[in-house]
Amino acid sequence: MASGNSKLKWALGISLALNVFALSAGGAYWGYKHFRPKGPEPVTALTEATEGMTPANGQKLIAAVRAAALASEPEMEAAWELRKQAAEVAKTEPYDAAKIMALLAQARDLEIKGKIRIEQTLVDQAAALPPAERAIVADRFIKSSFKLRKLLFKAQMAEKKAREEAAKAAASASGEAGKS
Repeated sequence: MASGNSKLKWALGISLALNVFALSAGGAYWGYKHFRPKGPEPVTALTEATEGMTPANGQKLIAAVRAAALASEPEMEAAWELRKQAAEVAKTEPYDAAKIMALLAQARDLEIKGKIRIEQTLVDQAAALPPAERAIVADRFIKSSFKLRKLLFKAQMAEKKAREEAAKAAASASGEAGKS
């Protein structure tokens, strides 16, 4: 009977050691997540693109470009839907090249409308800048349309994610209020 009691003591001792280890590891992880020093705010693509401009002018340009990008979002989403439709038509039989090209042309027209709105905003904002800062806008936004599209895409995705998180937080808060 002594050997059975001894095995039980060993099992309890090992279990206690593992639980203490697990609790201390969990506590260390929690402390790391909540008390570690915070780094600098993440640099967005638009913030990086306005580097070299005065902070006020950079923020004004960023706000204007974001507003134009958000105003263009319905056209871009409609264009995306048309491109998805064109892809679906391309998968069907009989193959209808004319319909595919018509859908793609409509999508391109919508994308161009959105891009024109953003480019017009850039040109309007650049008019109020000093020549050195206007050169930054010209080189980083106007000259390279691929870079502009990349920056705007990143900005649109960040804005969309922020709106979705805000909507989730609002839904969660209203759900919590409804339970009270």
